[in-house]
Amino acid sequence: MSTISPLALVVTFVLQTLVLSGAGIAAQVWLRRAIRREISPTEALLIGVLAPTLLGYLAFWIYFANALAGRFFSFALVAGVLVTLGWTLFRPHAARLVVHGRLLALTLAAGGFYLAALAVFPGPKFTDTAAARFMAKMPGDNEIPRIFAERLYLGVSPKIIGGDWLSSDRPPLQTGIALIAMPLLRAAHIDIDLICGTAGVWFQLLWIPALWLFLRWLGLREHEAHAATAALTFTGFLLFHSIFVWPKLGAAALVLLGFVLLFAGNTEPAANPVLRLLPIGRLGARPLRFALAAALFALGNLAHGGVMFSLLALFPLAAARLWWRRRKGRAANSSAIGWQAGLLAAAVFFALTLPWLAYQKFYEPPG
Repeated sequence: MSTISPLALVVTFVLQTLVLSGAGIAAQVWLRRAIRREISPTEALLIGVLAPTLLGYLAFWIYFANALAGRFFSFALVAGVLVTLGWTLFRPHAARLVVHGRLLALTLAAGGFYLAALAVFPGPKFTDTAAARFMAKMPGDNEIPRIFAERLYLGVSPKIIGGDWLSSDRPPLQTGIALIAMPLLRAAHIDIDLICGTAGVWFQLLWIPALWLFLRWLGLREHEAHAATAALTFTGFLLFHSIFVWPKLGAAALVLLGFVLLFAGNTEPAANPVLRLLPIGRLGARPLRFALAAALFALGNLAHGGVMFSLLALFPLAAARLWWRRRKGRAANSSAIGWQAGLLAAAVFFALTLPWLAYQKFYEPPG
């Protein structure tokens, strides 16, 4: 029986990173053109995470509606990303294309290290090897996004994906992310299991930019945050869960980014310049920040439902913040803005979440 080729493993991961991270960079390019100003490093990082994850969620629904339409969407998206990147490279100031070049390089290096450790004793399939390489008798949870994605790609009903598992039992975000580059990589005769596995690794590795931004928010300087994040890549916990691609780390990264963004306004910009988000259009800074945080929370929940336990912490934190603002006599001045921001955040969260809840209730209940 043949085993995974280390070269194919690395090449597929690099291609996934080119498409998925490239989608984030392309979104930054178009955002700059739309708002006619340079974007801050924090905005660049958030857009770099939000764009590919939102596109993955969109891909899931398009493939669910029609596999042929999904393939067309994937090819169009990849072509758009590559054209945008190529066009920007030949423009003046092309070096600005990658705002967080060191962070992207660190993510690639960590992914390469993890895949190299996996490939020391490769098995016939990525998912099987990842489940047995570092810990014994792991369940087959990492196979669920692969089975789900494969069925949608082939236009086959995703119902009852194996054993007593329903497709509605597990959220769809990683499945959609795996579908983005699948037609292109299948055209290169790359195995679906390898495509889904490497897309999953890219998604789990979002813990690196999320942790880096969290450390910067805590007050570490840029090089200190890079060093601390790089050191943590060698921990067994992060190694294993970056390879065993049931999307816990990806979900955690999205929620951590949401918490950092949501509570960034608790300090003065001069004291915390890392998280200054300027208003876009007619939205104020707080409504925009709350809406982006809500999108990150929703996407985290659409990756792994376990993050809801973390989201419950929002209520005591919000209550404590309101009490503190009242004590300082600042609550009355910002109550209207606060309600506007809260309602906008709730609308964003439910707009992203309700389609999946409908899938669970009406398409393949009970979920």
